[in-house]
Amino acid sequence: MPRLKINITDPKQCLVPIFSGNLNFVASDDEDYWYLNILLPHWKKNAYYPVLIYSWDIVSVCRAIEEVYHTMDNVDQLFAILNQKLQTNNNKIIKKELQIPFLTFPYYEGMNRLGLDQYWLGLYWRNNRYDLQFLKEFCGFCLDNSIGKICITPWKSFIVKGISKESRPELERFLGQRGINVRHSQLEMNWHLPVDDQEALELKRYLVNNFDQNDISTYGLTFGISKDVGKQSHFSSIVIEKNPTTNIAKDYCVRPTFNVCHFKDFDPNTRQYLIYAQDVDKKELPNLLIELSKQYFMQLGQQREKEGKKLEKTDPMSHMVHQCRNCLTIYDEAIGEPQSNIDSNTKFEGLPEDYNCFVCGADKSNFQPVEIAMV
Repeated sequence: MPRLKINITDPKQCLVPIFSGNLNFVASDDEDYWYLNILLPHWKKNAYYPVLIYSWDIVSVCRAIEEVYHTMDNVDQLFAILNQKLQTNNNKIIKKELQIPFLTFPYYEGMNRLGLDQYWLGLYWRNNRYDLQFLKEFCGFCLDNSIGKICITPWKSFIVKGISKESRPELERFLGQRGINVRHSQLEMNWHLPVDDQEALELKRYLVNNFDQNDISTYGLTFGISKDVGKQSHFSSIVIEKNPTTNIAKDYCVRPTFNVCHFKDFDPNTRQYLIYAQDVDKKELPNLLIELSKQYFMQLGQQREKEGKKLEKTDPMSHMVHQCRNCLTIYDEAIGEPQSNIDSNTKFEGLPEDYNCFVCGADKSNFQPVEIAMV
């Protein structure tokens, strides 16, 4: 059994946590290659492995890290050791940094059309407990009716794919006979709670009821309730931490206190944990969360606008190339000329005297130095 927690995810989704493991493999734009984000148990900060990992090497890389991780202090040291231990030449140089897009939490519930003649079904339980007898009967029903596959989600729900048009009426009858509700308020669904924790479930109900009474929208936000103060153990936009009871307070009837935290830009993938309020009473939580929800909608989209304006204001950089006077073809020393088997970083002066423009055939003397603008 692995001692380290391993995640293998796609950055273009927001249903499954990306950076909540010790070894986080994140899909790159290069097919079959993965970024590796590492946060070993004794490290304070995560770091990226300096090369992309080939799909078929993931198992051997994880095993090698398992053997040495407790003695590794940084990613450079780990990289050097793994290069000695592993006989793999499939790694790729990272050409661009991993960019994680901000995606709002999806509304995965109910019967939804998939293509022209198929559907998928999302089911959620309000009490966060699956009815095992129902699950057994449901799996049997899916097998008997050749219904696709069942996928468990981290959000106390599951998704059924590949429901044919002909099977839909029978499936709806099956759910109805067992009193299964396939539509809930979105306020209830975007929560991460500790497993089998009645106290956390009651706190969630209390907060959801307040949201409902105040007619507050939380669309796109996710909430977590945690007893691990400061450990960022929940992949959610906003985290309500319950503070531990002190030894003195155990002898008295003292009300618990809570911290309200959130991630930068309300995006858990930033991994920048911010404290909004500390040591507050349960009665103060609804108003604090409502304020944070309003802040989220106020800043929504502003970050992208700032980045766009920053790009617009970027001063163009000049770049020297050589251009053919006849057809305006450019020879860029940084690129070379692959069409003529000329390698990158080959100086123009180093080209043979019989060099000709590969488009119009003009002599080398017909080229002139030109500055072009690059952003």
